[in-house]
Amino acid sequence: MQQSSFAQSHPKRCDTLPCLGSVLRRKSTKTLIWGIVLLLLFCNQLSPKNFETQEEISSSRTLRHHLSVYLETTSGPEGLLVSSKTVPSFQLWIFLPEEDTISKTIFENGVYEAYETIFLQQVVANSSCESTALHRCWAVDIGANVGFHSLHMAALGMHTIAFEPSPDTSILLRQSVQQNGFDRQHSKNDQGRVHVIAAAAADKPGRGRLLRHPDSPGMTILQRIEGASPSTSPFPFGVENVVGNDIPLVQPTSVFQDLITADNDNLLLLKVDAEGYELHALRGIDLDRYPFQYVMFEFFPELLWKAGGTDPLELLLYIQSFGYTCGTKPLTLWEESSSRLMSTTEQVHAWYNQTIIPAYKKSTTFHLNLYCKRK
Repeated sequence: MQQSSFAQSHPKRCDTLPCLGSVLRRKSTKTLIWGIVLLLLFCNQLSPKNFETQEEISSSRTLRHHLSVYLETTSGPEGLLVSSKTVPSFQLWIFLPEEDTISKTIFENGVYEAYETIFLQQVVANSSCESTALHRCWAVDIGANVGFHSLHMAALGMHTIAFEPSPDTSILLRQSVQQNGFDRQHSKNDQGRVHVIAAAAADKPGRGRLLRHPDSPGMTILQRIEGASPSTSPFPFGVENVVGNDIPLVQPTSVFQDLITADNDNLLLLKVDAEGYELHALRGIDLDRYPFQYVMFEFFPELLWKAGGTDPLELLLYIQSFGYTCGTKPLTLWEESSSRLMSTTEQVHAWYNQTIIPAYKKSTTFHLNLYCKRK
């Protein structure tokens, strides 16, 4: 697949003081503080011996563990290169932590969404996929953001197709893929590849408008605009920050045809986090032809209603109609007798009426992730 012009930019690594000084002279005051932190690192001022309390020592070690390189691209976002605390570990480019809540979480913890991280590890542990190039597991990440889960999947040995429509976010993701060597065929048997698709997954091809959360560059909401006037619904977060008015929408199945064999037993995991556009994205996948063993998706009623124009219950019933049993706790999927799982239409309705509606009435920001296993 042809790369966009954004993807042609390359990070400039700064590991000398003159290089760093040159970068800082061109940076805005908003990001100057990160340059100062790096200067301290180069001068060895973040060594534990320079601090007195245990808390200060711990903080310095955290910075030394995570903060390694300052990034400047010719036509892309500023970012930091950090290492995950997963096993196996991987590196990824993130937005500056002061500008992005997701990147801040990764920067501080080395992990994003602990339950999801555990789920990925359990899915691989319970799979029968082989690690050879011809029989490797496949995963799909719709709404990859900076790519923590996509990169984790590849580190665990899965070939991954990552959909990320935001141009600057997809730049960071491509750079992370290259940083880890996930963009080429490996001589190692324990790593997969990541195919980055710089487009939004949808039920039919078209163009869309992308709106950005004011506190998180990687969090975007899609509005289809081709063939109809732009949506007049208010932006759920109260701020209309338009990223682009010409975002490509693609059907995932059309992408799969070039990469995955239909009815493949190695279709392991489908992850969907599309900020209210989940049902549209899922309808772009023929789940009978591409029967993923596991599905993990975000369930955010407010976004489904206002951003996706979707009835939240319809999304739940759609997943259930393809034979998936779902729950809110990842490990319960391997407990056959668990009463917390939803496998029938009646159970889905009961859970929605007894759990979701009361929670939504208390807070319109209520959301959670659901973990599903095909029967």
